Amino acid sequence: DLDLERKQGFSLPLGAWLRGDWNEYVSDVLHGAPAELLAPGVVNALLAGHRRGLSNTHRIFSLTMLELWRREYSVDLSA
Repeated sequence: DLDLERKQGFSLPLGAWLRGDWNEYVSDVLHGAPAELLAPGVVNALLAGHRRGLSNTHRIFSLTMLELWRREYSVDLSA
């Protein structure tokens, strides 16, 4: 009998990245998104909350990836 352990994932240091090297880039990506996709007020609130220590890291990262995906595949929101 093989005693197999469950695979365990690992967490990325997203909080540190978003407070450090990626801060300006992520902010530029999110502020560059069309308002139909990401309301500027919501983006500002998420980023400000993150700076104050709120747990917005995964939301910010997910929205950044969504906007980068939209750009990569030229998704037009006006259609």
